[in-house]
Amino acid sequence: MGSITKQHIIIFFLVVAIVFFGGIKYGTHLSASGNGSILLNGSGPSGEENGFFNRDVTVHIKGAVGKPGVYVLPPNSRVIDALLLAEYLPEADLDSVNLARLLKDGETCYVLYQGEAGGSNAGGSNTGGFNAEGKVNINTASQSELETLPGIGPAKAGAIINYRWDNGPFSKIEDIMKVSGIGQATFENIKNLICVDDSNTGGGSNPGGSNTGGSNTGGGSNTGGGSNTGGKVNINTASQSELETLPGIGPAKAGAIINYRRDKGTFSKIEDIMKVSGIGQATFENIKNLICVD
Repeated sequence: MGSITKQHIIIFFLVVAIVFFGGIKYGTHLSASGNGSILLNGSGPSGEENGFFNRDVTVHIKGAVGKPGVYVLPPNSRVIDALLLAEYLPEADLDSVNLARLLKDGETCYVLYQGEAGGSNAGGSNTGGFNAEGKVNINTASQSELETLPGIGPAKAGAIINYRWDNGPFSKIEDIMKVSGIGQATFENIKNLICVDDSNTGGGSNPGGSNTGGSNTGGGSNTGGGSNTGGKVNINTASQSELETLPGIGPAKAGAIINYRRDKGTFSKIEDIMKVSGIGQATFENIKNLICVD
């Protein structure tokens, strides 16, 4: 009986030893692999450290950059990081953007040209973000200027600026309702206090030329606003939408042409369009047979 008890004791200690050392080995394996961790009181690896939230951001950079395209950046990258990768141009209006803003995955970042509608110095003679009538130009106004509008605090003013950065300038004042947080009620309160074009004071005038009754500024016959009898686009009288029919001329460049006309006067020859920021020789070659000045 005594020998049986002794055997039982030996077996018991052997089993305990096997379980003990086996448990240590298994625990070491879990610690090395990072799996099976139990979080107590918030300790241990978080979801962000394991990559659930700490992901790369993919953004589309375009506008006044040398290498427009889609870029993948590390987590917590900022606007300036993206612009450095895309090689922003000397004529880029960096004052119109928040270079320190964190990038959001999937966003489009449009870099304005200096003098372009929506930029910090758009409008040339414009004093700040107000037009001659004292209205706030929602394409050029700064954060503080936007905050002078009723119902527009720091958050909404920042949202307006971010919208301009992501989508380009507003075409009409109603477009401000496309900004997150600005609805019909807010718009009704500010619609008589805002504008999108410093030269448009409510009289319906066309920036860059008095296109009245189909007669253009060059004295020629203009059938249909900015198109001449040959179907060419008159760059002295064409509207934003008419300019955008030209290859390579999107909303930003069309706005830059209109701003140039407003600030400098009409074009003397079609080659003068290359004086507009963002329009170079390559663009001109694509449109030279489609445009005229009278």
